[in-house]
Amino acid sequence: MIKRIWGMRGKLFLVLTLVFVLPFMSAVNLGISPASLNFEDVMRGGHSEDYMTVTVDSVDSIEVEFESTGEIKDWINFSENHFLISKDNPGKIKVSINPPTDIPNGNYTGFLKVTTGVFEEGKEGHATGKIKSTLDLIIDVEITDVEYINCVARNFVVNSPEQGDDLIFEMDIENLGNVRISPMVLMDVWDKDQSMIVKNNEFISKEILPTSSSHISFRVETDDLEAAQYWSEIYAVECLDKDLLTFDILDEGSLTAKGTILSIVTKKESEVGETIPIEIGFRNTGEKEVSARFVGQVSQAGKIVKVLESENIIVPIDSNEKFNFYFKSTEEGKYVISGRVIYDSKKTFEKSEVIEVVSSGINSTKYAYFVFVIIIGMLLYNIHKEKNKYKNKLRSIK
Repeated sequence: MIKRIWGMRGKLFLVLTLVFVLPFMSAVNLGISPASLNFEDVMRGGHSEDYMTVTVDSVDSIEVEFESTGEIKDWINFSENHFLISKDNPGKIKVSINPPTDIPNGNYTGFLKVTTGVFEEGKEGHATGKIKSTLDLIIDVEITDVEYINCVARNFVVNSPEQGDDLIFEMDIENLGNVRISPMVLMDVWDKDQSMIVKNNEFISKEILPTSSSHISFRVETDDLEAAQYWSEIYAVECLDKDLLTFDILDEGSLTAKGTILSIVTKKESEVGETIPIEIGFRNTGEKEVSARFVGQVSQAGKIVKVLESENIIVPIDSNEKFNFYFKSTEEGKYVISGRVIYDSKKTFEKSEVIEVVSSGINSTKYAYFVFVIIIGMLLYNIHKEKNKYKNKLRSIK
C-alpha cells in the first residue's frame, strides 16, 4: 500500500515537473546551407575552401559548436568553431580542406557536426532552456595529382592622385585552380590621346590559395607624370583578363585630407602593476590616402609618465586603422590618456580617456562580488537554521 502511494506520488511529481519545466523549454530549429560540401580536384598537400551559412529561428543568441568526424576529420578546418548566432544574425563560416601529402588519389568522405544549445535568461527574467539541435554536414573530397591553373581578375580600379603621390591600381583575383598562384600583372599608361605609352610596369601579386580570393593593389610613382588625363591598360596574365581605365594626375593641393580619432579603447579600472592595452581608432574621411601616426601621452596629476608615439601607417580613403600601445602603472590614481593623430601635415582634435588605477588588493568590482557572496552565504545559513527549527517543532508535536 505504501509503495503504491509513493508510486502515485512519484508519477504526480513527474507530471508537475513537466508542467512547470516544459513552458520554459523551447526547441531551436537549426539550418545549414548548403546541405553538403563537395571539394573536387584537391591536390595532395594542397588547399581548398568553401563557405556555409548556419541559421536558427531564435531571436535570442544561440551558441554553435563544430566537430569534424569521418575519415577526413583531421583535414577539416573552419574559421570559427564556437560562436553565437540568432535569427537576425546568421553565421557564415569558411570550411577549408588541407589533405596530407602522402594520401592516395581517390574520393573521401567526412562529416561536420553542428550542435547548438544554451541555457540563458529569457523574457521577464525567467531562465529559458534551449533544447539542443544537431545537424551533420556531409563533406566529399576528391584527391588528385593533376595540376591545373585557372583564375579570374575583376573589379579593376585606379585612383586619381595629386602630383607626387602614388598611383594605386587595385583588383580582385579569384583562384579557380587547384594550385597556389602569384599572377603577373602588366600595366601600361598612355597619354590622354592614347597615342603613346608614357609609363609601364609589371608586378607579381601575393600568393593566392586554391579556391580563394584576394584583393590586390600596386603602387606606381607619379613624379615623372604631369598634371593631365591618362589612360591605363591593366592585364592579369595568368587569368587572361584585362581592363582599360582612365585617371587624372591632379595639381598639388587639389584633394582634401581629413581624418578623425574614432575612439580610445582601454580599461576603465585597473590594478597597480597591471599591463593595460590602449587602442586608438582613426578614420580617413578625406579624398586622398594619408600617412598617419598617433602622438600622445599618459599623464597623472598633470605629469607625463609615458609618451605614446607610433610609426607612420598608410590609411586608404574611407578606411579605419588602429594604433596599439601598452602601459604599466606603478602607483594608484587617475591616469589620463590623450593625444592626436598627425596626417598629411594636419592634426585631429585631441581626444582623451581616463583610467582609474587601484591597489593590487580587492578592487571595487571584486569587492562587490565578495560582499554579494557573503550575503548569499548568510541567507543560506539562516534558511538552514530556520528549517532545523521547524523540523524540531514538528518532532515535538508528534
